[in-house]
Amino acid sequence: MDSASLARLIETVGTYKQDSLMIIRHGRIVAEAYYAPYVAGISHDLRSVTKSVVSTLTAIELKQGCWTVSISRFWTCFRKKILRVDENKRAMTSRPCSY
Repeated sequence: MDSASLARLIETVGTYKQDSLMIIRHGRIVAEAYYAPYVAGISHDLRSVTKSVVSTLTAIELKQGCWTVSISRFWTCFRKKILRVDENKRAMTSRPCSY
């Protein structure tokens, strides 16, 4: 990784009023920054971070063609009723990737 690019990224992210930034590559932290008044060890209200991470990982899996089990079997896990279930929704599939 290019250290100059990482430094620019850290500086740029700081201009967007973020709490912190951490980049992990191959299981190791390669960049970590905290923007005032935040410091390491402070809990943060993450709100929609989980949705963002899961949707990003899902997009990566979809791009790699890694889905093939019927999605409808998971619908019982949702707390809200799935509306307008049609043949297209029933045909949605998912499968695990084999890397």
